[in-house]
Amino acid sequence: MRKKLLAENGNFMKIIIIILSILFTLSGCAPNKSGYVKDGKEYGVTAGLFRERWWNYYERGLSFVEGEFLDEAVKDFKTAIEKREKDQWRSRTYGMHFVDYFPHRELGIIYFSQKKYQDAVQELEGSLGSAESSKAKYFLNKARKAILEQTKADILPPALKISSPYDGFLTNAFSIVLRGDIEDDHFVSSVSLNEIPHPLELSAKKVPLEKELDLKEGLNEIKVKASDLTGKTSEKTLKIEVDRKGPVIIIEEQQISGRKVLLSGFISDDTGISSISLNGHDLAAGHKPGMTVLENAKLEIEIHEEINLPEGDEPIIIKAEDLAENVTTGEVHVTGNSNSRGATQKGLPLLASREGVVLPRYAFLGSELGKIFDDKPPVISLNDLVDHQTVYDDAIYLEGRVSDESKIQSLNINGEPILKRKGQDIFFNHLTGLREGENRFSIEASDTFGNTSKKVFIVNRKVPRIRQIGSRMSVSILPLERKGERSIFGDTVYDGLISAFVEQKRFHLTERAQLEEIMKELKLSQTELADPDTASRIGKIVIADAILTGTVYENKNSIEILTRLVDAETSAILESKDVFDEDKSLPNIKRLMQGLALKYKQSYPLLEGMIIKKDGKDILIDLGGGKRVKKDMGMIVFREGEEIRHPETGRALGSEPVEIGEAKIENVYEEFSRASIKKGGTEKVNVKDRVITK
Repeated sequence: MRKKLLAENGNFMKIIIIILSILFTLSGCAPNKSGYVKDGKEYGVTAGLFRERWWNYYERGLSFVEGEFLDEAVKDFKTAIEKREKDQWRSRTYGMHFVDYFPHRELGIIYFSQKKYQDAVQELEGSLGSAESSKAKYFLNKARKAILEQTKADILPPALKISSPYDGFLTNAFSIVLRGDIEDDHFVSSVSLNEIPHPLELSAKKVPLEKELDLKEGLNEIKVKASDLTGKTSEKTLKIEVDRKGPVIIIEEQQISGRKVLLSGFISDDTGISSISLNGHDLAAGHKPGMTVLENAKLEIEIHEEINLPEGDEPIIIKAEDLAENVTTGEVHVTGNSNSRGATQKGLPLLASREGVVLPRYAFLGSELGKIFDDKPPVISLNDLVDHQTVYDDAIYLEGRVSDESKIQSLNINGEPILKRKGQDIFFNHLTGLREGENRFSIEASDTFGNTSKKVFIVNRKVPRIRQIGSRMSVSILPLERKGERSIFGDTVYDGLISAFVEQKRFHLTERAQLEEIMKELKLSQTELADPDTASRIGKIVIADAILTGTVYENKNSIEILTRLVDAETSAILESKDVFDEDKSLPNIKRLMQGLALKYKQSYPLLEGMIIKKDGKDILIDLGGGKRVKKDMGMIVFREGEEIRHPETGRALGSEPVEIGEAKIENVYEEFSRASIKKGGTEKVNVKDRVITK
């Protein structure tokens, strides 16, 4: 009986196994064996059961590509496309499982390797039409180039059309925006400005240029260079002259006669004088009696002008402007007249010559004898500046005057001579940029008898807190997951990425040591670090706004780095950026990381705007999609503080903005955006308050 039962049970189990096998086959499941083996490794396999879903075909196609079974890979990619048409980042498979799905791109790369260039272009352009990827752009450039080399269709080099600035432009600005277009009969492939590559991943027939460039004092050369896919190159060099020094006003002497004073001297400027006025009277509008124009009228103008003697202590105001719109103003004080014994100029005794001209006291003495009587150094005075002060502006005017009983022979500002002629009173004006922190300035003057004076003053530039890097979006960069081969080149990616972000000065990076300690405690694997939910969890621990996570895909011929910026609060993916190249050298890895960091900086530009409407916690700001504002972008709400003035000089030192709160962009339109106040009192926020991106 017992044997009979065992036999019946055995038959029953056989039936169950047969039924399960039939169901397994009907469901499309098959053992994960392909039969494609190379060098002991099997290809054309998937990680799990093959259920004939689109992601199964895509995964198997990638495996075939790795083993170089390209015909089989083409079949799988085409089948995947039939089941799911468009390429897509993080395409959902089942449940909460996602895959980066790019069958068109991979198909295009195969066609390129098979020299089917037109087919490759079609697939790669189709891929980019659905989802951008650096890998697709890289191979599309190569396919387009191959077609042009075959057809010999590319004849002309790129055409450079710079709309502004023009060659020879003169300015006193600290930066300038270069605008223009670069066009080619087929495709522009690279652009550089002063040998620095301009971001251009994908070749294009027309490349718009709009780049702000820093300018230094003096001559600036901007070299624009462009190449097309077949290597034809065009270059254009623009020369920009930067002049931040105002004209130097040199007063040589005054001649007082009755109720008149004859003022003599020179106005000089390195780039050219556009106008001169004396007590509001325009001297440079044309040649006038009493004014002698020297040979180089643009660079130096002699003044010899008779005007009414001012009443009381009223000064004579002389004003000069150069072609770069720098303005120098001097106040010349004259007291008494020729009939007044002991007439003075700025409080200095005057003597009469045989010609009746009033001269400085020691003008007629030789240098050795004069030094016995004139042992006083020149007097240096600065307008509204003290020896040490703090300002909030990024530039300052060095306006001042140097005077002496005899004549000033030399005048240097920070070691640079600015005086071309001797004079008793010198007026100058320099616009100079300030770096953050301490800025030291030195002014030194000597008279004809060798008496020297020096004045050193310090300006401390303080950057308002809302514009400091500490107020920007805080980002933690996690170690990147590694897939494929490992090499010393791939090992440098993480360090290079952190360095590139630091150099960009756009985001506030959390301390690496703190991040490593947390990951050590959590004992997370590289795969877990690439998960947005895990990244968000780490972000909350380190108190970061966002977490940058990603994966390095490396094989023997190429490297691809895919990164994602994850909102630490919501786990939502804010942005995805990638880079790809077949060059895995250390210099190129560094270049790739700089490009990757730049992509995030461009995606999250530092913008300032204004609140134009308020409704409870909702505000409208005058920044929209046209300015690259995007949903979930953080904003700091602030108000310009009261203007700060120096208590001694009264000079305006700038203002320190007052932070009111923070907001988050909810909806983006072309010209404006809607945001919601997330931090700070709603009642404190008003229309016309300012915002700046975190």
